[in-house]
Parts: sequence; C-alpha cells; structure tokens
Amino acid sequence: MKSKGNNIGWCDKTCNPVTGCPNGCEYCYARSMNDRFKWVEDFSKPQFFPHRLKEFRTKEPMIIFIDSMSDIAYWKWGWFRETIHAIYNNPQNIYLALTKNIKKFNTELRCKFSLPARLFIGATVTNNTQAQAVIDAGGADFISFEPLMERIRLELLDNLKCKWWIVGDLTKGGRPQGVTCFQWVDDMIQHGERHNVPIFMKDSLKCTVGETFRQEFPAGWKGE
Repeated sequence: MKSKGNNIGWCDKTCNPVTGCPNGCEYCYARSMNDRFKWVEDFSKPQFFPHRLKEFRTKEPMIIFIDSMSDIAYWKWGWFRETIHAIYNNPQNIYLALTKNIKKFNTELRCKFSLPARLFIGATVTNNTQAQAVIDAGGADFISFEPLMERIRLELLDNLKCKWWIVGDLTKGGRPQGVTCFQWVDDMIQHGERHNVPIFMKDSLKCTVGETFRQEFPAGWKGE
C-alpha cells in the first residue's frame, strides 16, 4: 500500500508537531524542504506546533510518521508529553518516529515516559559506525537503512534484530544515485528471512535488486 499524500512509501500519512533539527546532516531532505517553504526561520532550532496533533484524529487506521521534519530525540519533554497524550487518545493508528541519536532518546525520553504500545521509535543507520552505536545504545524498535552508504557487517546485522528494517538508496531530486549495491541489500534479505524481520525497500532500490524487491510490513500493521 502506497503512502497517502507523501512520497515516503512506508507510511500512510505524515504529521509533524515539531519542525526543525540540530543534526545538520549533509543529505537532509527535511532541511531542503524547509529552505524552500520557510516553515521555520532557523531549521537548526526545532519549534513545536501543537495544533497539528489534531491530525491524529483519523476515521480509518493509518501508519503515521510523526517526525519527518525533525528528530524526536531532540524534542523537549513537554512536546513529547503532549504528543504521546494525543497518541493515547487516538489508538487506532500506528505511530512511527525516527532518530539519528537513539542513545539520547533511550536515556532521556524512553526511560522517563510510559510509551504508547502503538508508538515505535526507529533509528537511522547509514553505515557500520551508526549500526554499532544503535547496538551499544540498546537497540531500537525498527531500523531505517536510508540511505545505505556501505555494506553493513554481518555480525552487526545479527545484533540489529528488531520489528522492521527499511532500506533505501541515496537520492537527489528524487532520483536514485546508485550508491547502494545489490550485495549489501542481499545480505539484509538473508538475515531478515533468517530472523523473521520484514524488510521494506524504497522504490529507489527497484533497479538495484530486481526480482528480490519487496515492501513488507510487520504483522498486523496493515490489517492482515
């Protein structure tokens, strides 16, 4: 099932109660979008827009990505508290968030709040250093290997077992750059099948992986 109203692919909807991120990643799509539309004046200083939480009120169950324009690890406690309160009031949906600093999230937010059962926190992993950091931090609910910039060592994949893996190539202007190699993804397919980890491949990998292309979700997320 394709996403509704966005080009992310693995969610039905995005809702961003926070816009802005201090990470300063070179390939940040969110920052480039803010540069274009000027939602916040300084993207490096996150801002909270609580009225957007009303978008959690959906008629049909959806998978909602809640921080495509920020990094949840850098949210203030009050922002996070208000957001999870809105999630508790709208339990019909699956809520997903991503961070490049899962250690910060786990130590500053996860351990201090009772998280809703339908909120899942993912970690971004683009290389082996980041993979090891996620393992050292105690792991994440799911992993986004996008963009996958190098082959992840097999022993690290063994220790990144979680609910879900997302994999994608580096893109510029919506076009795949061919950075991600077939063998890197094939390693993940083999490990995913061995450990029962569903894999969602972004459309950017269609030409790279050919017949092994798949877009899988964890059981129950799509009503199956």
